[in-house]
Amino acid sequence: MHKANLEPICEAKFYKHSYGFRPQRSTKDAIARFNFLVNMNKLHYVIDIDIQGFFDNVNHSKLLKQLWTLGVRDKNLLKIISKMLKCEVLNIGIPNKGTPQGGILSPLLSNIVLNELD
Repeated sequence: MHKANLEPICEAKFYKHSYGFRPQRSTKDAIARFNFLVNMNKLHYVIDIDIQGFFDNVNHSKLLKQLWTLGVRDKNLLKIISKMLKCEVLNIGIPNKGTPQGGILSPLLSNIVLNELD
């Protein structure tokens, strides 16, 4: 299964007003939503979260369970993702947590982990 096949399964389950690293969504969309909520619903609080070291601290087994819960039931794909998460990092070794930064799946994997927060 390719990222192009994995993404629609997960996207269908994500909160529609989550804007980070998602197709057809941008900072402008997030600002428009913010303006709507402030002006139309008289909401006045904003929470901006920047999770320091997020990519370095993702729990592998929880991420794989979250994938399963979202509907990714292809065991071979889950094995591939698990192996990808455990690929050796030059001068560091084999990670027991975290996702590869800059990897093609990293933005999608981060949205899967953060979906519960949304």
